[in-house]
Amino acid sequence: MKCRMMFLAVLATTCLSLGWSSTVTAAPIILDDFSEFPGTWTDGQGPGTLQSNTTRTLILGGEGLNNVGDGIQINTETQQFIVAHSPQSDFDLTLSYNTPGNFSSSNAVILQFETLDIEMVITMTVNTMSGNLTANYTVPPQTTPFTFTLPFSSLAGSGNLANTTGISLKFNSDNRKNIDFILRGDAGGIILNGDLPEPGTLATLGLIGVVGGLALRRRLRKGEVA
Repeated sequence: MKCRMMFLAVLATTCLSLGWSSTVTAAPIILDDFSEFPGTWTDGQGPGTLQSNTTRTLILGGEGLNNVGDGIQINTETQQFIVAHSPQSDFDLTLSYNTPGNFSSSNAVILQFETLDIEMVITMTVNTMSGNLTANYTVPPQTTPFTFTLPFSSLAGSGNLANTTGISLKFNSDNRKNIDFILRGDAGGIILNGDLPEPGTLATLGLIGVVGGLALRRRLRKGEVA
């Protein structure tokens, strides 16, 4: 009886100190599923509204859309973001998001590619209230659908991720010629990964251990375990 009371006291103390923690994790933020824009973009068009109520601004650099064969298109039927460079073109392209939040080095941006014909460098910049953080990522070519992750742990700079004010992605940031790629948006072509275990998950596992100990104690008292 004393042992049982001791286990109950431990359980009660643990619950009060740790709380009944949930294993439910935060949902990812869909930055872009390419479902809101009609038709084809041309150089100079302004921002639009995304499904996730995030603002995206398209910024073209380098040559721009000045050569035959260049194109930037959002196909709302297939939910694809399509970029085509002609052999002469080396323009970069920046997608900027007004995405304030409290992030950490555990977060990441996930890109869902349909195809990428040659190696491409992407520069991610995270703007914060105290400065900017940047990192370069090299994406290898692949002709079949694939996922590429841009981890926040690679970022460097003076900013504080806990006070993020926005995120921008610059595709073809080293201005290579003749790069073609397609981002697919069937489940979110560009996703900010917030689907990470909460600190309370470990506390929940601790409570499971205590409850398991109580069950084992009862079985021992009844002689069910040799």
